[in-house]
Amino acid sequence: RAMRDIVYEHMISPQNWERFRSPEDNTREMMEIFLARCIDAEVPLAASVCRNWSVVYDDNGTSRIVRSANVNTVPQQLLGTSVVTCEDFYRALANHADLIPTLATVLVNHFFNNATLETKGRLIASIVAANPTTFDAMFSLILFSSAYLLGTARAPNAE
Repeated sequence: RAMRDIVYEHMISPQNWERFRSPEDNTREMMEIFLARCIDAEVPLAASVCRNWSVVYDDNGTSRIVRSANVNTVPQQLLGTSVVTCEDFYRALANHADLIPTLATVLVNHFFNNATLETKGRLIASIVAANPTTFDAMFSLILFSSAYLLGTARAPNAE
């Protein structure tokens, strides 16, 4: 499945909303986590399109998202496009040009934590240039790279 679809489905999931319950917190965190975008002025706009979303729990503790009648009807200019609904916002975020570079950066920083900034920059650029569309493709680019196979120090195993 496409990374962008997986990210979108995660953002609209009750599990995501359990963690960041208010529209303000959720939209801020999604922009920070998935786009490395920390623009405070965008948060009230994003929260306004998600103002009718909240998470509720049933008697056995299962969560679900409830959408109230307080739906936004005013288009907001966010992430380079016009969004009206929370779904519009999350789709714009998942389709944003910064998503793949941000995901690549997070993974390169994890797998190459001791590498120089220059090496990390080259690896991120090569991953982005390969235009991966799935997490499998992105992980393959990392794990089968000569930088990882030949240059990454790994802890010795028990054998």
